Amino acid sequence: MRRAIGRAAQTILIGGIFGLTLLFTLPLGALSGLIVANLPGPVSLEEPRGRLLDGQAAALIIEPRPGWPLKFEPLNWHLGLDGWRPELHLDIGDGWVFNARLEGLTVAWQLAGGNLAALDTSALPMGSGIGIDGRLEGHLEGRMRPGGCLTAEGRLTSPSLQLKAPEIVPLERAALRLDCAQGHDAWQFTLGEPTDALLRLDHSLLGGHGELNARLTADHPLLTYWRLLDPSVTPGEQQRQW
Repeated sequence: MRRAIGRAAQTILIGGIFGLTLLFTLPLGALSGLIVANLPGPVSLEEPRGRLLDGQAAALIIEPRPGWPLKFEPLNWHLGLDGWRPELHLDIGDGWVFNARLEGLTVAWQLAGGNLAALDTSALPMGSGIGIDGRLEGHLEGRMRPGGCLTAEGRLTSPSLQLKAPEIVPLERAALRLDCAQGHDAWQFTLGEPTDALLRLDHSLLGGHGELNARLTADHPLLTYWRLLDPSVTPGEQQRQW
């Protein structure tokens, strides 16, 4: 009896390993739709191909709010193991690298900045002729759990970005960081000095809400482009919530 149970367990184990090997190494095919359907709400993939173990996509799309898709292109991924801990590695565009490792019920992650040429903003409401040029350098790292943000540290910075519009508009220094407070993620992007920001954008990807605060003079170029979205905008202090 014990020998039969042992053989059955061995058969199940071998069958499971064989099935997982096939799942990870066969071409995505019909799996691509299943993968996209099970990504977190604001995240999707455009034209995924390759294998579940390692593959590519034309773009990684993050939609922080409905109608505002941010496309990062192209994307390459690789799944691996560190001991028995699954790892995910993403390469995006020029220099952007994201690593995540499952540790029990939490995920440890790290993001390295890169060239903003990887960011396609053509589908945003302001139109296809406007984008951002430059690089964000540095690292962000932290720990997440299902439905919550545990810790985060570091920041991505740039001494100067440029707004690509009908003309080039120099912007001030920029910084991107993640703040974890009471389990909520708060992504914070600022233009200007940290203590005297010209523009500050806070957004929660998990919560889907955010706030924009700006202080623009009448002759600031950003005011002109903001009015493309909201003609009622006037110089001075501005605040928008969603």
